[in-house]
Amino acid sequence: RLIVSGCNNRLQYPQNWLHYRGEREIDSLRAFPTTHLSHPQPWNPTMANLFVLTAAGITAPIAALTNANALVAIAVERLNAAAAVSGAEVSLAPAVEAIDLDAASVDLFGKVATGDLAPADAMAALKALEATAAAAAKAAQAEPPVLLLAGAPATAAAVKRVAADPNIKAARSAYALGLTKEAARQWTYAVALHQPGGMAQADLAAAGAIACGMQWWSRCIQAGERMPTGAPLAYTHPTPYARNISQQAQSLDLDPALIYGVIRQESRFDAQIKSSAGAIGLMQVMPKTGRWVAKRMNIKRFKTRQLATPDVNLQLGSNYLHTLLTKYSASVPMATAAYNAGPSRVAQWRPKANEPAMEAAIWMELIPFSETRNYVQKVIANQAIYRTMQAQSPYDLGALLRPVAPAGDKVGEDDVP
Repeated sequence: RLIVSGCNNRLQYPQNWLHYRGEREIDSLRAFPTTHLSHPQPWNPTMANLFVLTAAGITAPIAALTNANALVAIAVERLNAAAAVSGAEVSLAPAVEAIDLDAASVDLFGKVATGDLAPADAMAALKALEATAAAAAKAAQAEPPVLLLAGAPATAAAVKRVAADPNIKAARSAYALGLTKEAARQWTYAVALHQPGGMAQADLAAAGAIACGMQWWSRCIQAGERMPTGAPLAYTHPTPYARNISQQAQSLDLDPALIYGVIRQESRFDAQIKSSAGAIGLMQVMPKTGRWVAKRMNIKRFKTRQLATPDVNLQLGSNYLHTLLTKYSASVPMATAAYNAGPSRVAQWRPKANEPAMEAAIWMELIPFSETRNYVQKVIANQAIYRTMQAQSPYDLGALLRPVAPAGDKVGEDDVP
């Protein structure tokens, strides 16, 4: 796992192998002064290999640097020559300056530099490349909003300081371009790993303000959770998609705080996230479950890809949650356990028909799967917090913990996916 820093900021831009969370920094690449890098480096395989070999100590830094600049010079020379021959009025400079911000730009320059793409064939992509560069530059230069929140207000000075951090700037640019995984790695490095022990309280408050202002809710929550004291609920428990969630809650007679609690635990409000198991979107609906709910709701021509759409995901996820609550007589612990592990597991864990009802807190502690046990407890805690936020007064957690009734539902345990 490698982290490259101390060199040109463009090398800190998240590109595949480069920005996985690391145990250490590669000291050999500190030999690259910023002034030696005449152009941002295109991350084609040839370029990546140069820096991997350097990191491994196989290639000397100065040799890699020479080869890297040579490849960039070749790409620029070929493209400028093609522009001159074709008479195209294209300024290459902005494209070169933004080469590290866009995967298509990286691919274009890399292929031209290594001879895999003729310059004439690359000309059509230059205008689009410049547009991408301009959009990225605008996003990177935008002033982040300052959120003055009760509990841990972020000062304008702190926001300005944190927003100028090269790692934060790179993460924001990547996020603006849709490179969410790379952006998250870079942000986590900036917040948690770049400094021993991570950012201090004031900087975490500023980072949270920046992330919340971008509606990058997972990083907003992360900043709040890392704050030693005084983390505002607006950071740790944000409330995006309020109108859609309210509509679903009203139509299904569901507690909106429960929907919020499930989403916060499932996806941290990332509508595009997909789990390793295949669950998709805000409420992490499995494709099979989505098809089952869509059929029950008589939704025609449902496609799995629609689960990445917040409206559809909320509609199907909320309906599935409502089905489970109905099935388990409004028991939030059993319904959320089934949402996570499936009704067939809950059938094994709940009291048998000839056994008495069990106290909910005890039942949750006896869930044999640590993931599901932790999930249920956190969803219920989230629900209590969101209810407190809605009512502006403390909420009795015990109201959510009805006794877990024994088996004996009229509906079979295996009829719900």
